[in-house]
Amino acid sequence: MSAQRLLVRQVALLVTTLCLLQTGWSAHWSDKDRTPVRKDLCPEEGDWTQGGGSCYQLVKSPTQWIMAEYLCREYFHQEAMPVKITSKEENDFVWKLIGDRDVWIGLQDISNPDRDVGVWQWSDGTNMTRKMYKNWYPGSPNGNGETCALFWEGGEGTWDDVHCREEYPFICELDIDECAKGLHKCSPKALCENTGDGYECECAIGYDGDGYTCEKLKPGQQSKKQKPKEKKPKKVERSYKDLDKCVKGLNKCAPQAICENVGESYRCTCAMGYVGDGFTCQRDTPQLREQRRKQKELEEQQQKEQQQKEEQQKEEQQKEEQPTQEQPKEEVESGESDKKEEVKEEL
Repeated sequence: MSAQRLLVRQVALLVTTLCLLQTGWSAHWSDKDRTPVRKDLCPEEGDWTQGGGSCYQLVKSPTQWIMAEYLCREYFHQEAMPVKITSKEENDFVWKLIGDRDVWIGLQDISNPDRDVGVWQWSDGTNMTRKMYKNWYPGSPNGNGETCALFWEGGEGTWDDVHCREEYPFICELDIDECAKGLHKCSPKALCENTGDGYECECAIGYDGDGYTCEKLKPGQQSKKQKPKEKKPKKVERSYKDLDKCVKGLNKCAPQAICENVGESYRCTCAMGYVGDGFTCQRDTPQLREQRRKQKELEEQQQKEQQQKEEQQKEEQQKEEQPTQEQPKEEVESGESDKKEEVKEEL
């Protein structure tokens, strides 16, 4: 190739790259060379930031994990949810976006909290498997009833497990449907399926290929690259009105208290050997028992004095009412005597 043709080719490549940057195209995390996504596809309302095939909304107001999941969907966008991290590139992008702070991510342990090894699930219902990307801080998750995950401040983008009732900022993610918006590079002879973190192309029946290029099969020829679709995991439906806050760790009971779920709320009771209102409990000591004994005696004395006072007031009231009750009797007697005198006069 001559030097002149090489120069022309390099200039053309540079111009093409600049055009793509000016029109706001970028690559998707899962398929950088095939999935361009425009940066102007995020909702106009809110402070959304586009990255890869998703839009991200950072909410700095701290809240509990369950409320973060609720607010993403009900307040910011009906299809948004706490961020789901699927690759190192996305993890690094989100970490730079939120800065060095504790921020909820959409990952929760849905298993029995008494188990040492939990079943972690993303907010979209996908269970975390060994092959999936993860970036736990060394030693995490460590259980102990800590069933919600976050970016850990000072952890350089690593994740940690904490109690769900703690309050932290959160970040919502809204997937861009490349298939519906025509941003995919599937073959015209292929079907495009949005996967939540990208898209997949599958050649239609009668065609063979990788989905990006599809060739028509000859009579009697079978497709070699078509794979059976995997069943999507069943999403765990979460109720925000009647959620067992004791099991999910969404209560504010003291560590020394027993939590009892009551409909839409819960009740905290200090365990045996501890005293308090359930939200704060301290170990029972002889000094505390003596204080309670004196307090009980004082309350009983006050109650006794109150009863005596009420009885005294009742007696005084009865004395005041007694003359009024005797007055009608005197009037009756005087009336009878008058009648007797009238009878005597007639005789």
